[in-house]
Amino acid sequence: FIIQCFGGKTLETIQEGVIDFNSFEKNIIYSLQDQYNDKYIADCALKSKQALKKLKDDGYVYGHGRIKGFIYKGNQQQAEINENEMREVKYIINAVNNGIPYHEIIKQVSNEDRGLLSYGTLVAICNRLEYSGKTLNSNGEMIDSKVYPCVIPLADMLQAQARVNNKRVLKRDKKGIHPLSGIVKCGYCHN
Repeated sequence: FIIQCFGGKTLETIQEGVIDFNSFEKNIIYSLQDQYNDKYIADCALKSKQALKKLKDDGYVYGHGRIKGFIYKGNQQQAEINENEMREVKYIINAVNNGIPYHEIIKQVSNEDRGLLSYGTLVAICNRLEYSGKTLNSNGEMIDSKVYPCVIPLADMLQAQARVNNKRVLKRDKKGIHPLSGIVKCGYCHN
């Protein structure tokens, strides 16, 4: 039922109590404004994702961290080559392709000034297509990069990538007896 209260109309319900239509109208307006703002934010997010996808498909980069050997200029400009770091990158790629053990490569490249090169960094360098002037588009296909110039031939990069990503599974000989492969105990005192 409707009760007149202070010149405005209110509704008294059993579960909700008294509902003031003046505040009800404000709540509806705020609710509509919130819905409009949410849709606007969702549209802006969608447009941003589409713009970033277009940049990636065109061969540009966004959100990239520092790549060893390059000086990134930002704003989709051509990156410059840092000769000292690029010399190390070329050595790493050639050494991996020539089968030099990783710990030897790390020892050779690491020094007191720049610190110790880690195995993870070595793998990351070998997996960077940017050194060959290539990048991946949004579908994962290899395309030419508009930001990073070609420094190392693509064939060398792909060979290094295959070497560092090759996970060999060691097959153990289950039938043979390997007396010194585990804990050795004395047959008399069991120590």
